[in-house]
Order: sequence, then C-alpha cells, then structure tokens
Amino acid sequence: MLAVAASDNERDQELDFLGLLLLWDPPRAEVPDAIARAQATGIRVLMISGDHPATAGVVAHAIGIQGERVLTGAELDALPAAELPAAVREVNVFARVAPEHKLRLVETLKADGQVVAMTGDGVNDAPALKRSDVGVAMGQRGSDVTREAADLVLLDDNFAPLSRPSRKGAVSTRTSRNSSASCSRPISHWCCW
Repeated sequence: MLAVAASDNERDQELDFLGLLLLWDPPRAEVPDAIARAQATGIRVLMISGDHPATAGVVAHAIGIQGERVLTGAELDALPAAELPAAVREVNVFARVAPEHKLRLVETLKADGQVVAMTGDGVNDAPALKRSDVGVAMGQRGSDVTREAADLVLLDDNFAPLSRPSRKGAVSTRTSRNSSASCSRPISHWCCW
C-alpha cells in the first residue's frame, strides 16, 4: 500500500492527502488447481515468501495452502536448531525469509527424509533450488542465475504441469541447457516462493 499526497510548494510541505494505492500481484489462475492436485496425491505444498506475513497468509489461503500459523525469517533465526524440524513439519507458510532461510528449510526437509522440489525466480532462490532434489526455475521472469541453478526451467512460468507426474514415481525433466535431471523417489514436498 502506498500513500499519495501533493503540495503546491516546492519544499513538499503542507501536503494534501490524495489517497492510497494498493498494488496487487494476483496468483496465476492455474495455481490453486495445481496445488489441489498436488495435495490430492499426497504432496505437501509450502509457500516460502519474502512478503509480509499477513500478505503471505492471504495469498496462501487464496491458492489453497492451509495453515493457521505463518513463520517468519526472524522467528526461524530465533528457533533452536533442535526445534526446527518440528516447526517445519507443522507450518506451511513462511514469510519475510532471506535466501539462507530458504536453504535452511530445504535442508531441514531433506534431513527429515523428504524429497523436495523447490520453485523460484530470483537470484535469492538459487541456493535453495540447487540444494533441493528438483530445482524449478521460472523461464520468463526467472533470473539467469536461477535458471542455471535449476534442474528444470518452466518456459511459460506455468506451475500446473508440476503437479501431474511428481507423485507417480520417477520424475525426469529437461532444462533449457539440454541436461537431464531426475528424482527416483516420489516428491513429498513442493516449496514455492
């Protein structure tokens, strides 16, 4: 949200309030159905976001990721290492996270024996994409660094195809670099940004 004001003088004093602007980047239309399909096959979908906790909670609810608790990066930092696995098992939405938090979440899931797929588009997502079992980058809005770190690049940034084959066993994908990535066990967790 952004407040807008104007002034008749050059020093920007005695501002007249004009109103508020709300910027909204809605989830893509195909995402709720894709998440529902993934969840129906037993995949737990997590949302790991840099957004404010309230924004992350609203978006997560809108796309079908349920949970009453949103855990922030600061709360992850304050959490003793021994308590992190239990927190990650019960929380589906993480907000105000930094790259090191994303990486820590992926590593915690993997240490718990989970097979993790991670989606992302920014440079800050690259370490977690690289560490996940299947790193998925956005091809249109994704950064070059993220695409290089990923095992799979979604050329049209469409999340929907990810939920189709992932629980059937082996997942084999081809990136834009013509290299192959595979996961021989069913994916148990999708982490999306």
